[in-house]
Amino acid sequence: MEQIAKRALEAFLSLTIENSESELALRALVFHMIEGYKPEAFERWNLAPLLQKEIYRLNEIDSSFPEQLSADDGLARVDAIYILHQRKFCYELPKHLEFRNYLMHLDQNGFGLYAWVMSELMKQCEFDVALNFPQRPFKSTSRLLDTYWLTHLFFLDTHYLHSALRHAQISEWTKDLLAATNWVIQQSRFDLAAEIGICLQLSGQHHSDEYQMILDSLIRNQGIDGSLQDLTLDDSAKAHTTAAALLFFASAEEVQPV
Repeated sequence: MEQIAKRALEAFLSLTIENSESELALRALVFHMIEGYKPEAFERWNLAPLLQKEIYRLNEIDSSFPEQLSADDGLARVDAIYILHQRKFCYELPKHLEFRNYLMHLDQNGFGLYAWVMSELMKQCEFDVALNFPQRPFKSTSRLLDTYWLTHLFFLDTHYLHSALRHAQISEWTKDLLAATNWVIQQSRFDLAAEIGICLQLSGQHHSDEYQMILDSLIRNQGIDGSLQDLTLDDSAKAHTTAAALLFFASAEEVQPV
């Protein structure tokens, strides 16, 4: 399993070599998460110098949020602020009204999941724009969006893998993720499958049939170069899917496939 995880790391580094805002923020976030989640792997793979390098560059990322900014680029800018805050570095906050209007614009144009995640991350940076999102608003309308919402409830509850789960609804969330697993695998949604796998690790479901299904599927579909392509997403999402698989494999070494 160590070699599978190491190949995913090498692929992730290769996929994020261009140093765009989104790639820079994703690198910093993934290394930050590995440090909190699997410190042994973080040390073994000598990621501290890489993380330090990316953190120093995060302030190069723009902190403005014009309405025309894509949801992915907006999330990258929020991720940069979040990491700098969590690691106690100086950073520039966005303009309150501009950021609030940006989130409202996203929500009104079909990107409510993004708007909610950004709002919650900024709350953890003590920057609250006072937008109220309903609990799991896609539960009855979109299994895909609701399942992504669920995985991010886990990530937010653990401060992106830097603390233990503590929310009172963990059992309910876990049950719903277990119920969604077979559908996600059948749909070849490997990005979401990796995120579910991480959440099942967090909630102690390492020995469930659903966890094993995710582990076997991700190993089977990992490319020769270590990357993982979600067959429902375009090539631009390969770095994110590979990052999710990397985080999953980093801990999955504790559970060998049968």
